[in-house]
Amino acid sequence: MFKFALPQPTSKNKLEECPIVRLPDSAEDWTHVLRALCDRSYQFDGDESQSFSVVAAFARLGTKYEFRQLRTEAVKRLTFEFPSQFNRLDSGIHIIGANDLVFRAITLARETNMLFVLPCAMAICCQSYTIRDLLNGVGSPDYPYIVLSTEDQRAYLSGWYDLIHMQAKETFKWLDPHMRDTLFPDCVSRARCTKARARVLYSIGMSHPISLCNPFSRFDWEMVMCVNCTIVSKVQHARGRKNIWIDLPSFFGLPGWDELLKE
Repeated sequence: MFKFALPQPTSKNKLEECPIVRLPDSAEDWTHVLRALCDRSYQFDGDESQSFSVVAAFARLGTKYEFRQLRTEAVKRLTFEFPSQFNRLDSGIHIIGANDLVFRAITLARETNMLFVLPCAMAICCQSYTIRDLLNGVGSPDYPYIVLSTEDQRAYLSGWYDLIHMQAKETFKWLDPHMRDTLFPDCVSRARCTKARARVLYSIGMSHPISLCNPFSRFDWEMVMCVNCTIVSKVQHARGRKNIWIDLPSFFGLPGWDELLKE
């Protein structure tokens, strides 16, 4: 099984006449993988949540030792959590993890060459973590602190700026007071609708800085705008989300989606 990857055991490296193969991987990873190989019920079961340690073990060892099914299952779970397709963007959470989950997913994606996970994971990182978190790392009772690599720290910083800039031009373009006459020529209640959009813009501006970086946010349309303005705003908001998604990899120095998804 490991003939080409590892030195073959000598006659001294045996236990009860069975050769002992020493592997450099973590015992925890092999525990998850061996259980998966021997007990199919241990693997993902439909939409049930799974711990990140299992997903990481499948990704690392599935990639390293070419356990294709395990790698495929890891990809399935990671891309459910961090989609690589726009129509999956609003899917639910199916990996159990603490507040360091996104950092660990980014590190795992680099380690296993699953770069298609990075655009969405990086965008979530920009929405969820402060610069202090980026520099000092994040942790949990179950895992030691983890700090992103220098490469990913740089990607975070450049991507955060691009996301803030582009969401103003795309996702929230309909909130720009200068676009009022262009976007809403059929408004039937100009004063009321202008005030409604101004209130939304104010609430966004008063949010925590992290909250500002959310170009894919869903929006509560229960506000006091006329029907015509509401329709235009919804269309513009949806179009902006899609446009940012198309360019998302480039914000973090990654190839386009077509290149990332060749696997």
